[in-house]
Amino acid sequence: MGAGKSTLVLSLSSALGFTPRLERVEANPFFERSTRDVARWAFWSELSFVLGAVNEASLAGEDAGTVLERPPEEMLGVFVRAFERAGSLSGEDAMLLERVVRSSASVARAPDLLVVLRGEPQKLLARLRRRGHVGDHSYSLHDMVMWAQAYASWRATLDPSRVIDRDIHEHDMTSAREVASLAAEITERLRTSSSVS
Repeated sequence: MGAGKSTLVLSLSSALGFTPRLERVEANPFFERSTRDVARWAFWSELSFVLGAVNEASLAGEDAGTVLERPPEEMLGVFVRAFERAGSLSGEDAMLLERVVRSSASVARAPDLLVVLRGEPQKLLARLRRRGHVGDHSYSLHDMVMWAQAYASWRATLDPSRVIDRDIHEHDMTSAREVASLAAEITERLRTSSSVS
């Protein structure tokens, strides 16, 4: 959160000639409630986010190429697992959400490549405060550290050949030059992987 994913999705989509598929936070009727009472609303909010991610990933199959903001695997591997570790989701809640993600694999296949944007929790929190989207006010430094740890755990499970990492403090992902460089790397990685398989 606060790393500039939505902006990068739009600029990368334009550079690659792909369709952007954004996470639609405003379409989640439980999100704002969950920022005020996570214990009560975490399951419903995560279910809405997971279903939204499944829907966007399934629509991606209709496009010649897609840049997807959050795949269902990320929702499960980062957010569901972090909420489960924090005690905001029970084991049964997490298991049900995992079943939703796993059962969606036939209609929402995993991405060919993942671009992971990394940043320092304190700096990301400052960016959230400046941005001021719905729910941004509710995050603390503790939350940002928790998400960073959840991302690191999930990242460790991924096939390195399918991941491109970018540290947003070292790379200005709003720069046309950085976006063009990333688009070229993506194009080459996709070309290489399709010629191997």
